Amino acid sequence: MISKAKEMIIDGNYSCIVVKDDRIIHSINGRGIKPLLSLYMNNKDDLKGCFLIDKVIGKAAAMLAIDAKVKYIYGYVMSKNAIIELKKNDIEFEYEILIDNIKLCPIEKIALKHSSTGEMVKEITDFLNNIL
Repeated sequence: MISKAKEMIIDGNYSCIVVKDDRIIHSINGRGIKPLLSLYMNNKDDLKGCFLIDKVIGKAAAMLAIDAKVKYIYGYVMSKNAIIELKKNDIEFEYEILIDNIKLCPIEKIALKHSSTGEMVKEITDFLNNIL
C-alpha cells in the first residue's frame, strides 16, 4: 500500500496520504502545509503509528508528524531541516529530492523559529487565518 500511495503522490493525484494497517485512511489534495495541518488538528489520533506520504516535507511538517507520533514519512521533496528533526526523533524517512530549505515558504520560516510544536502550530494557524 505504501508504494501505491507514493505513486499517487508522484502522479499529482494527492498531496498528503496516510496509510495505517496497510490501508489508506486519508488522502487529501491541497497546497502547502494545509492538508497535513488539517489532519493534525482534526484527526491527530489517526496519525499515531501511521505511514505519512506527502509531496513536500519541511521542518513544519516534520514537527507535526513527530508530535503526532508518525512511524514513517515519505516526502517526494524533503528539506534538510526536516531530516534533522526526524533523525533527532528516530522517525524513519525516505525522499526522492533533497533540498536545503523550502525557499520563500512562510510556513518554513515560521517553523525555523520554533522548537515547540504547540507554539509553531499556533503561529501557523494564525498566519493561515490571516491570509484566507
